[in-house]
Amino acid sequence: MIQENGWVVQAGKNWLKIKINRSSSCQHCQSKNLCQSTSSSERILHIHFNPGLTEGDRVKLSLPERRALWASVIVYLLPLALLTGGAFGSHLYFNSQAAAAIGAFVMLGTGFFLIYLIGKISQQRGTFNPKIEKIL
Repeated sequence: MIQENGWVVQAGKNWLKIKINRSSSCQHCQSKNLCQSTSSSERILHIHFNPGLTEGDRVKLSLPERRALWASVIVYLLPLALLTGGAFGSHLYFNSQAAAAIGAFVMLGTGFFLIYLIGKISQQRGTFNPKIEKIL
């Protein structure tokens, strides 16, 4: 379970903006330079749920590691699999390297479009959003 502490910086009727500090585990991570969140020591999360919290309240957020893993699979492996499958399938069907390149780029674009759709759907459902575990 990935856990972070943060505080509410803005509260709406059914949403919150929560500011969290980069955890100390980020400092020792081998991939910290690849992570977009390392550009600042603070991150702001937008959560579509407000259990009566107000600005300044401290909260503990959690996200199951399985969800973080699935998000990584969707973002990294889905486009790669579609790119490879598009190149291989187009080359087999048309027997041409140009067709393989075109098929690869078409399927790569399809992969990015699918990521966009999955992102919109999961954002509405809150699939990959951290949950408020408790109020500190």
